[in-house]
Amino acid sequence: DARSDRLTAMPVEMRMPETNPAGDFYEFVYGVLIPLLVFMPAIISGALIIDIITEESQNKTLETLMSTPVSFTDMVWGKILAAFLLVPLQAGTWMILLILNGIYIGGFIEILMHISIVAFILILIAATFAMRYRERTNAQFMFSIATVVVLVFALSIPMNSGNIIVRLATGSIGTEHMIVLLPMLAVAIGLSYFVTMYSSRLAQKI
Repeated sequence: DARSDRLTAMPVEMRMPETNPAGDFYEFVYGVLIPLLVFMPAIISGALIIDIITEESQNKTLETLMSTPVSFTDMVWGKILAAFLLVPLQAGTWMILLILNGIYIGGFIEILMHISIVAFILILIAATFAMRYRERTNAQFMFSIATVVVLVFALSIPMNSGNIIVRLATGSIGTEHMIVLLPMLAVAIGLSYFVTMYSSRLAQKI
């Protein structure tokens, strides 16, 4: 029988590389889980600010709101701050829960600083689209495109916020994270000025 030799032949021994379950776990926690948990509140808050600004126009409540001593700019900034404050609270809560489960997170405050500025920038961009379109669907669509463009550009830079947050969480970076934080702060200040001027100009048309 042509197959009789298979009864005595030994199969080829496969040497698989050894895996380290602990290493895989920490790669997932620090490389995926922590960035996901801190970035998601920032993106969600950007979408939230669009809803809470555009609904004033869509529900015809903006005119009523403008009859109060509150200006249009004050209203916009009040909503921006309400959406912004959720980010450090949510991100901080997630990290505290991870710490309580025995996962080391270094640079807790620094991570909150980075994600807060990222969130503030995204919220300001979203608020601009909300004021421009005053309609939820179009504003959300434009914000989604802008978010993708911003993230692709940011992630193409070696020292990006995602990389910094991972390194801060593992305790493998020092004060050099300020090289990224300070320019982002300058961008946030510039966008804040733009949103204030843009909302003031729109207030004259309401």
